[in-house]
Amino acid sequence: MADDHIFVASGEACPICLALDGSEVPAGFTAHENCLCQTVPKAKDQHCKSATENIDFQTQSDGHIIAGFEVTVLCPDGSTASSSGEVEVDPVTQNPIQELWDAVHDLADDLCDSCQDDVDPEPFLCC
Repeated sequence: MADDHIFVASGEACPICLALDGSEVPAGFTAHENCLCQTVPKAKDQHCKSATENIDFQTQSDGHIIAGFEVTVLCPDGSTASSSGEVEVDPVTQNPIQELWDAVHDLADDLCDSCQDDVDPEPFLCC
């Protein structure tokens, strides 16, 4: 089973739990009997890094603004995923900068979701 959770030591954790604090563990892991610590799911966005480039604003004849951009995500395994996007904004009723960054973050999240999850290695089979 993949280690898809993080061990979080409780406020008055014992030395064993303090040593495990922040470690990747399976869901429901406990360090010892009567352990009050918990495991929490790893957040994917903590493992992907993104960069945004080539932001371009174009004003349309009707007053709307089209913001174009490119996003590149660095996946946990070192691979990258890239895509371009755009968002059309009515500056009278919307904040163009906020709408741009919302679209950038949505695209970065989608690209991060496309990263391959860690795969358990094949078990060693002797002979």
